[in-house]
Amino acid sequence: MKNNILKGLLTGAALTLAAGTAQADGWTFLPATKPDYKAEPTVAVTAGYLSPDSSLTDGAVAYGAELSMNCALIQPPTNRVRTTVSVLSFDDGDLKLTDVELNPHYVVELSDDFWVGGGPGLGVVKADTSGKDATLLAFQLGASAHYRMDKLFIGGEARYQFTQSKDVGPVANPDSGANNWRALVKVGFNF
Repeated sequence: MKNNILKGLLTGAALTLAAGTAQADGWTFLPATKPDYKAEPTVAVTAGYLSPDSSLTDGAVAYGAELSMNCALIQPPTNRVRTTVSVLSFDDGDLKLTDVELNPHYVVELSDDFWVGGGPGLGVVKADTSGKDATLLAFQLGASAHYRMDKLFIGGEARYQFTQSKDVGPVANPDSGANNWRALVKVGFNF
């Protein structure tokens, strides 16, 4: 079932990209090469709850840091694409995860300085389960919201992460890998 969900999500993403390419009027490719490009970077600390699909743990606190900015590769004619690079740690005894992720989100301004968005992500997860180490590829889907008040950044996100199946899950279900749900709050600084 997990493979069918992943195939469906990838097919949907491919169709969305194909439709977007067909209607590329107004989109800016490689905006970082344009003189009016503004990265508008933000650095934030993150903390929240992560719940793995495995039965090793019910979930616990996860924490990390992120750097986000306006995407340097593509920008839509309205709204924007924000790219986030993040590191996240989770340690609940029998399961330890360290994630390094890249997440572009299409964001829409709902009011002055309040944005909501969503998008996919790619990552690498180092997982340790009772002495079994594995490095897993990961794919994520998430939604986010953030508020910018001068230099202050406040935000939140919810995300599901699919990981490459390896023998790091519980003995009863080693194919669960390190798949997980998470909800995080973010506080940071806008440059």
